[in-house]
Amino acid sequence: MMIPLTVIFGLLAVGGALVIYGTLAKNRWGINTGDVSCPRCNTPLPKVRQPQSLRQETWGGWTCPSCGAEVDKWGRELHGGDDPGPKIPKPSLKSELTRQPMGATFLALFKGRSFVFWVIVLLLVLLNIWYDYYSPRAIVFDVIAAVALFVWRVAD
Repeated sequence: MMIPLTVIFGLLAVGGALVIYGTLAKNRWGINTGDVSCPRCNTPLPKVRQPQSLRQETWGGWTCPSCGAEVDKWGRELHGGDDPGPKIPKPSLKSELTRQPMGATFLALFKGRSFVFWVIVLLLVLLNIWYDYYSPRAIVFDVIAAVALFVWRVAD
């Protein structure tokens, strides 16, 4: 039982070390809590950002609302050589084929989710499976949670 815990805490330690190093080195793994302004026009960028590309959603950054410059999370301008990645699809409540409004389906909730979202979901599912393996009675909680989510979704 100690080996899985050692592996999990080892991976968490490596992730923590990457974040600490990234913050000190100001690379994409770091966390910037300071205010950022556009390097071109000196416009303050909003705290709550609306990412325009997959890179901005995954690693942080903005597109300046005044001049259109793409800025990383540290306030450095990203030049044309840096591939911004694919644009984030805007969620639509219209069918792609008929252009008629469609009802919100359960699967429509997951349309356009980022890679980071799916990694977190996968990690939570694996952690749940691991916990259920060592505590079989926890499956009862899983069933109760699934029924509660279903009832909540149907009532919504």
